Amino acid sequence: MKKFLTSWEDPESLIYHSKQWENPKQSTKAFAKFISPKVKAGKTILDCGCGTGAALDYIAKIFRDTQFIGLDNSSHLISVANDRKNELNITNVKFIKQDFFRLKKRKQIDGVISLQTISWVKELDQPLIQIYKKISPNWICLSGLFYDGDISFTTLVNEHSKERQVYYNTDSLKELSRISAVYGYQIAKAKRFDIDIDIPEPKNKDQMATYTKRLANGSKKIQISGSLLLNWYFVMIEKI
Repeated sequence: MKKFLTSWEDPESLIYHSKQWENPKQSTKAFAKFISPKVKAGKTILDCGCGTGAALDYIAKIFRDTQFIGLDNSSHLISVANDRKNELNITNVKFIKQDFFRLKKRKQIDGVISLQTISWVKELDQPLIQIYKKISPNWICLSGLFYDGDISFTTLVNEHSKERQVYYNTDSLKELSRISAVYGYQIAKAKRFDIDIDIPEPKNKDQMATYTKRLANGSKKIQISGSLLLNWYFVMIEKI
């Protein structure tokens, strides 16, 4: 029987995401640069869907004068994040178990970030509404799969060798703009993430793994996982 993957607690996923402690992903480095002006101007940043905390630890080490709070619904991932944070002696981060869909009200949060999470939740609007209504930050920055037309895509991936399913959602930036406008927010900037390194195609064709292909004119690389094109964007949303 197929099972729907609702968390990233399986061993392979943990290994994949935890590698960032030693070798931060290019997307994480680029995301940190993208949010830099906003983070430097704020005091407290919330990360929704922080997982094992590897990406947030990387960002926190860059911005030592800013306080960060990482939230994830998995007790196991939060435990891993806290253990690793203590090992690295990172003092400006704390990790808390909390559901993205049931956020607690918080005050004095300057910004909210979410890296590679929004494209794997069940729907786009509900987690955003939680942020808008209960956190009401000055800005939100998302790293996810987006399309600049008025079309959203939901792809159900079946990894038969693992007997698991997972959804990859590519959301419309125009729909994101409409949802945000209802709560007094607007998209200030949407930047496509173009990776600057080559990632070889995996030998194992039976599982999802990111690799790059260069376009025919050689000017640009695209990211693919399995046979799925990954339209990575960084999206900055600001309060109107």
